[in-house]
Amino acid sequence: MQPDAPDPPTPSFPRGEASEVPSDPQPPPGRSPSGTGPIPGLWRWTIAAGVLAGLLSWAGGEVVWGSTHAARAPVIVAFPTEADQARVMGGLVSFAAASFIQQGAIVGAVLGLAGGLARRSVWGGLVGAAAGLTLGATAATGAAYALLPVYYRNVDLESRDLMYPLLTHGGIWVAVGAAAGLALGLGLGGRDRWAQGAMGGLLGGIAATMVYEPIGALAFPLDKTSEPVSATVLSRLFAHLAVGVLVAAGAALGAGGAQGTSRHQPPAP
Repeated sequence: MQPDAPDPPTPSFPRGEASEVPSDPQPPPGRSPSGTGPIPGLWRWTIAAGVLAGLLSWAGGEVVWGSTHAARAPVIVAFPTEADQARVMGGLVSFAAASFIQQGAIVGAVLGLAGGLARRSVWGGLVGAAAGLTLGATAATGAAYALLPVYYRNVDLESRDLMYPLLTHGGIWVAVGAAAGLALGLGLGGRDRWAQGAMGGLLGGIAATMVYEPIGALAFPLDKTSEPVSATVLSRLFAHLAVGVLVAAGAALGAGGAQGTSRHQPPAP
């Protein structure tokens, strides 16, 4: 009787060679590996967000503007002193600044939220919205209180000079656009997208100014579109939609073209 033959040895492979089966994991929907590359549907999200932001900021502006209507009524003083003039200017600046501040907060928050939702990240959207709310309101506050006094000191009610309206609207909307674009980049994730989104939003603010000033003057010739806040509901709606849509388009163009470099991104082979 022959003894049982020993079992043949099981072949082994060095770790990292034939024993491992190469895999090709698919990234989550709406994202590319390591958070890089284009994000599908980004343009749809951002343009829809721009329209929504324009409508919401217009509605908020109407609440702000309507609540201060009585306070904006001119007080006739027979012999106004410098203190009277300073008081009137301060009221004008505060009322106009309130409208721009809520605009900056809303546009920033909506675009930040859209950035997170575009990559299917609720947490990213909440972070982007919170950052956009803070950054947009802060940027609008600084720009409004820097530029509005310059406008009211140099422009009277009969002036047709477009330099100060361009500087005022442009300066405020550029600040709002940069903050909102940065918020979109934060929502999308990736450090490259932060700067590119901010630059795109800034250019969108310039574009909104270039569109609003000439078209507003032609389409609404009696609505005082050269003033910081125009005189009618429709002209104000046009202003808010121009800012919302063009800032969103610029931010999407900038952030969408960035690679979204992440600190956890693996090195290239």
